[in-house]
Amino acid sequence: MAELIQPIELLVGIKSLNGRAVGLANTENGGLASVIWNASSKRWDKAVDIPVGAVAGALPMPDSEMKELGIRE
Repeated sequence: MAELIQPIELLVGIKSLNGRAVGLANTENGGLASVIWNASSKRWDKAVDIPVGAVAGALPMPDSEMKELGIRE
């Protein structure tokens, strides 16, 4: 499994999937991976259980929800 390129830069806007903040990020092998916001550590983590297609098809997360989760735009 390819590692995420650090620092993580989201390729699409932050999306909302079942109430969770998700996005897509580049991997070291030139691919894409789903990432999920970890509110405790205030960082993006690889989301191995969420397919890239699910993130791509998710709706944008409202600014108010991002603020509640501590996500900086």
